[in-house]
Amino acid sequence: MRFLVLMIFFFASPANAYLPPAGFVLGHAVTDRAGLKSLEWTAKVTDLKNRAAFKEVLRLDFISGKISASYQSPTDEALGGIQGPISLLNKLGRFWLCVSLDPNIARVKAALETLRVLPGETEETRLERVGNQIAWMWGVDALIGFEKDEFTPLIYRENADPKADAIIFQGFAIAAANSKVPRNVLVRVKDEDLFSFELKSIKTDSPAIKEKISIAAPQLPSVKEWISLVR
Repeated sequence: MRFLVLMIFFFASPANAYLPPAGFVLGHAVTDRAGLKSLEWTAKVTDLKNRAAFKEVLRLDFISGKISASYQSPTDEALGGIQGPISLLNKLGRFWLCVSLDPNIARVKAALETLRVLPGETEETRLERVGNQIAWMWGVDALIGFEKDEFTPLIYRENADPKADAIIFQGFAIAAANSKVPRNVLVRVKDEDLFSFELKSIKTDSPAIKEKISIAAPQLPSVKEWISLVR
């Protein structure tokens, strides 16, 4: 059915392919993860400036709208952590952990408005290449892109400047049903690749986050910078 809809988009006009509005693309993306209630992952994060690596154990509770994350060294030494609402994530984190994963469409639209990307039904999309993939793109002040056929998120860039801060998804893992989670992620600041993220394991049946977890404030510079950018 999805293939048929896309074929109609491309061949509706003999002169120009029909480009679906942003609301259509966003609606498909959120529908594909509608049954997702929680995520928990373990990942390796590498600071590309100094090759320092650390582990992130992150939990997303989409029912309560909360996130918690703890960090460890490669030898499992505790490096601190964070906890708070998804709605207060830092700039690139709002795209990564809300727009790209949250099944709550109201939170997704609110996050897009905060990121200065219109989520409206009539906002025009355009086809652009992201790496070796073709994406539905939209936005003026800031830019967002979803893969053309699978409707998976590919990129968010903070403004129209190609050298602006950006987060780029380079591969995905299956979480549950049709939902996909970014497996390899690149965080770019001022046209410099600063961090790489590699997903190691994931599960979708974690207990709800009900109480505030006592976590020490991160001290390692790489962890503090990572949190300031994407958490």
